[in-house]
Amino acid sequence: MGRFDGLKTKGMPIEKVLDICLSCNTKEEAENVLREYEEQHDPEIARQNLGYIFGYASDNDIKKLYSLFPVTHPVFGEKFGREENKTTELENVKKSLQLSIDLLEKTIESHVRLQKSYDDLMENAKAVEVVGLKKPNLFPYIQQLNLQKQILLTLKFHVECNIEDIKKSQKRRK
Repeated sequence: MGRFDGLKTKGMPIEKVLDICLSCNTKEEAENVLREYEEQHDPEIARQNLGYIFGYASDNDIKKLYSLFPVTHPVFGEKFGREENKTTELENVKKSLQLSIDLLEKTIESHVRLQKSYDDLMENAKAVEVVGLKKPNLFPYIQQLNLQKQILLTLKFHVECNIEDIKKSQKRRK
């Protein structure tokens, strides 16, 4: 039997998968664990899953895991989690958040325009009353999108603060 001892890895807690991977000390052991994990998942998805899961490990464990396993983090790449890349990683998170904020803003603008079009159509179409169409109301959805945008803006602010803190601490170390 392998490290998973016949356990089903689908639905297995991240901590358990991480512990099993951390128990490897050689590339051969890591290859066996990876092969065993891939038997229960699509190989490409398995590698992405492990790369993602490794992101939850400590800095030292991340170094060990990425040196043993031929995987990368699916979002942040192969250098994710290493101390020298923390600022870059946070910059990437900041960019990702900004892209999400931009997309949300466009979605909100689109829904506001759509609601206005519905409103104009309802005012100008007497036939609508005859047919019995109801006026759609997108404003609750728009409010929800605005709330999501505020959450992302708050996250982005905290990431920017962390970036500044890391830069300051790196300067003090030099």
